[in-house]
Amino acid sequence: MALSMDFRLGKGANISKSFSDRGLVFHLALLVVPVAVGLCLLGFWLGNRAGSGTLKEAVALLPRAEVAFQADRMTDILSKVRNGLFRLAQTRNLDAQTLREGLDSSFRESLDYIAEVGLSRDDGKGFLFLRDKGEMWEVSPEEAYAGPYAALQQSASLSLQAGRVHLLPAVLIHYPANKSAPHSLRKAVMRMVLPLDDGSGVLMAGIDLQAMPKALGMAGAPDSPLGLLVREGDHRLSFFFDLRGWILFESGGQEIFPNSVRAGYSGDLARPGYDAAFRPWAVHEDYWRMVIDVSEKRGGGTQTSAAHYSPEHSGYPAFLCWAPVLFSPAEGRPAEPVAGIALFETSSLLLSVFLRGANTMLIFVPLALAVLLILVLWAGRCISRPLRSISAQMEQMGAGGEFAALEVPPACEEHQVLQAAANSVVTRAMSLHSDLERLSREMDMARASRPVDLRDTVVTPSFNEELGLVGSGRAIREIREQIRKAARAGTDVLVFGETGTGKELVAEAIHKAGARSKGPFISINCGALDENLLLDTLFGHVKGAFSEAVADRRGAFLAADGGTLHLDEIANASPKVQQSLLRALSVRRVRPLGTDHEIPFNTRVVAATNVDLRDSARDGRFREDLYYRLAIISIETPPLRERKEDIPELAAFCLHEAARSMGRPDLRVSRGALEFMTTHDWPGNVREFKNCLTRAMAFADGDILLRRHINLKQNANGSAGEQSAYDAPEREVARYASDAAPLSPARDDDFGASLNERQTKAMRLLRGGDGFSRAEYEAAAGAEVSSRTAQNDLRELVELGILRKRGAGPGTRYFVAG
Repeated sequence: MALSMDFRLGKGANISKSFSDRGLVFHLALLVVPVAVGLCLLGFWLGNRAGSGTLKEAVALLPRAEVAFQADRMTDILSKVRNGLFRLAQTRNLDAQTLREGLDSSFRESLDYIAEVGLSRDDGKGFLFLRDKGEMWEVSPEEAYAGPYAALQQSASLSLQAGRVHLLPAVLIHYPANKSAPHSLRKAVMRMVLPLDDGSGVLMAGIDLQAMPKALGMAGAPDSPLGLLVREGDHRLSFFFDLRGWILFESGGQEIFPNSVRAGYSGDLARPGYDAAFRPWAVHEDYWRMVIDVSEKRGGGTQTSAAHYSPEHSGYPAFLCWAPVLFSPAEGRPAEPVAGIALFETSSLLLSVFLRGANTMLIFVPLALAVLLILVLWAGRCISRPLRSISAQMEQMGAGGEFAALEVPPACEEHQVLQAAANSVVTRAMSLHSDLERLSREMDMARASRPVDLRDTVVTPSFNEELGLVGSGRAIREIREQIRKAARAGTDVLVFGETGTGKELVAEAIHKAGARSKGPFISINCGALDENLLLDTLFGHVKGAFSEAVADRRGAFLAADGGTLHLDEIANASPKVQQSLLRALSVRRVRPLGTDHEIPFNTRVVAATNVDLRDSARDGRFREDLYYRLAIISIETPPLRERKEDIPELAAFCLHEAARSMGRPDLRVSRGALEFMTTHDWPGNVREFKNCLTRAMAFADGDILLRRHINLKQNANGSAGEQSAYDAPEREVARYASDAAPLSPARDDDFGASLNERQTKAMRLLRGGDGFSRAEYEAAAGAEVSSRTAQNDLRELVELGILRKRGAGPGTRYFVAG
């Protein structure tokens, strides 16, 4: 909706302001005042229309909430006592002294409900403590074990499972006063027992049932969550019953006998061990339906007659509600019902009418105020949304470094002024950022294309003298030192490392650096031969050993006598070969095939593998005894990614070797190519590195090796693959420059001097806008340009990165990059 106002100023000047041109105060007042008036009228009408039906339903739900609170309270008490038993069971060397000292810390949350705690041992030497009114004393073992319901005797005949707390039926206890007890004690307790993990006994804690009615009464207390809903003059009675229907105690009073509940039922009084329990007979179907619901983990409620429990309130509506008390034998195990709480409550009609009117005032007045507050906040948020949008866009541009004009729909006069000022700043920043980005790219590409003179790189002097290993970093120096020490030792050596890291080169270096350098060096690939051929190659045979054995064969062990035998890929040897190698290395003798005579040998074995032989030995794929026989000295060849400081020397060496084999002069390396070599991880290690540089030299033009010549995965036609921003040709400098300045006007040299006349002419005309088609390019380039020529020009521009192609077929459109 568009609003306009006319103002007469001076000599009849007519100024019109739209709704969006007004200030924030005008918008806020226009929204809040009508809403406030409407809410007041609505609250007055709803307050007079409030009925009493919903209030009656709420009053009926109150007893269910109260009994659920009581059941949760009882469940929480049982859980806290159970947790205290587990904490006490973790005490080391549990005896009477440690149990008494650790009682407060173990049952810190449930100490008020503990009447007795003790430990029953199989040898009858247990101990028991009683607690009453903050005092604690120890009971003699004779009293603790006397009778079937004694504290340390009740669990003796039960089958108890370790790691679980067992809840026993409630019993009455009586301990007379003596010299160790301050007074006699008669209580009703419900015991929890926990077998100790070491089987030394059973830990027990008795819950004081006479303290439990206090927990039942908390639901109606003023400080409870339901205290505000308790009504004066109502009658409430809660009682606790087990799953067999025995009522154990009720709320109110100091005695636990359920006298008030018994007044409305006929049934059995007293059960073994608990003479205060009462159980109604089966004729009371409502009661036993409640017991069944609790045993099936269900709560419920029904409206009943008040005369059954409280004759003086027979004229009031009454409700009987129940909820299960749950218990879990251990933390994390599912909880099951063990007892139930029932609540009888009456409701006062006059007080209900009072609550209905009070609730109307307490609900709708705060509701009206809350809705008004929400609407005011919403209105302020709507009005300030454009300002927050401007702020968010400015923060995003500051964090991402990409600038663009702010485009937020105007909402008011202040917003338009702020947006205009922000766009002025953004335009200036875009211009500066564009110039800086162009300069940075030109400097980066010029630096990447500058050659690095590797002639000054210190390649390891005297290649043969330095054991044939190129590099001067810490890792390669350590390898050289290990090779020298292993060569002096003269023992068998295990060389392990990733593929392509130079394990065979290390083996040859060990041979050359030791006393056996003048002897033969024989290398056998254990993974390239089958089992029988490998055995014959290693140990040899005599003439006539098999049909093809026309002459004796010494085998590699004897052929390398006085020298070194290199066993490559030793992990691929079969179990039979491993067994033969183990015996040969143990006795330093071999038995050729076809003879019973063993021939001694003086050969040093250098084994190599690219897998972890310790893991293979644990998995049963390699003999552990053979591993320890070979790994007298172990040398690990480091991967190239862990010694990247050697890459310049390796590059100089590999390029020199490749140039010499190809008969061409050495190449210089650009800085971009060298940076790529040092940042790549080279999963194939030195072998991949050498092959990649050899391939790059084969396809390199000129005397400089650029980044684009290094192709990690060669194309099918043998040409170089990806091209990076490193080493870009000079014509790409103009392309990056044009991308960096999309707001600058087009110039003749924006796209580089390498473009032909048609392309330069067309790009100056078609640079802006929403892209162009091939037909539009033909028109811009000139009438003499054919469709095929235009298509070739556009494809070349896309390959150079000057244009971006979108779509296919006749709907193809081209956009200037950037």
